[in-house]
Amino acid sequence: MENSQPLLSIVIPISVGPGKLERMKSWISEVDFELCEVNLVHDVRDADTHQELDDFVNATKKQNLRLFQGNWGNPGGPRNEGIIQSSGHWIAFWDCDDIPNVRNVLNCLVKNLDADVHVGGFQILDSNSELLIKKTTSRKIQDLYMNPGLWRMIFRREVIGETVFPERLMGEDQNFLMNLRITSMKIDFHQEIFYNYFVGNSNQLTLQPRAIKDLRFSILDTCIYFVNADALERKLVGIMLIKQYLSLMKRNPFLGIFKPSLLMLVAFLRSPLIIIQSITKVFKNLGGE
Repeated sequence: MENSQPLLSIVIPISVGPGKLERMKSWISEVDFELCEVNLVHDVRDADTHQELDDFVNATKKQNLRLFQGNWGNPGGPRNEGIIQSSGHWIAFWDCDDIPNVRNVLNCLVKNLDADVHVGGFQILDSNSELLIKKTTSRKIQDLYMNPGLWRMIFRREVIGETVFPERLMGEDQNFLMNLRITSMKIDFHQEIFYNYFVGNSNQLTLQPRAIKDLRFSILDTCIYFVNADALERKLVGIMLIKQYLSLMKRNPFLGIFKPSLLMLVAFLRSPLIIIQSITKVFKNLGGE
């Protein structure tokens, strides 16, 4: 059955160094490869990591565990390659340093094959102690703009179509969701935990200086989309725009003073009430965390 079309294709960009893939190996070893296809996409930084991945794939001896490589320098490029290589009915985008709950995902998928997107809950854990920091579930579409978390979403292959990830280090996942126009899709929200997301990892791409610069381009794309969106979608994209801007100001306020602040002014002039409402919602959400 492993040769037939898999139910779920899992795309995993990999950019860490050797010896830092144990979490990923542990859960992949338990995957049902009759239902799943796992596409490892290595953004090559060194030969040792690729050799480690190659050895792992060969030792697993599963046709639906495949390894691809290239040079992108960002998570968007490997995800786009993963989409091209995926043959499953559904696609998940997971990270190599986290732990998904594959069984929960599959159980929820088979209960509703008519949905366009399945959204599960997620847990945030400390990368060093592995202690639980926070558990989050969603019930409405606004939550996806407040806490995008691409890794807790499973997409029907057809709804992705020609949509691609911007090749950036930060904000690329949010712009991908925005460009998918998920507001028009059939979304099934689940209270089951789909994903365990680890924070405090020194290898995270979003900690790199270039990531902050890339975030400015993501803000530009979000602002353009906001200005041209209809009123209903603007209310949701406005939340995403405010969160991106606050993230930039938190990490590097000097980069947020000029062009990004000008973009925020443009957005405010386009829809002042929606921007004010978005700011209120974001700060209310922050206050509840």
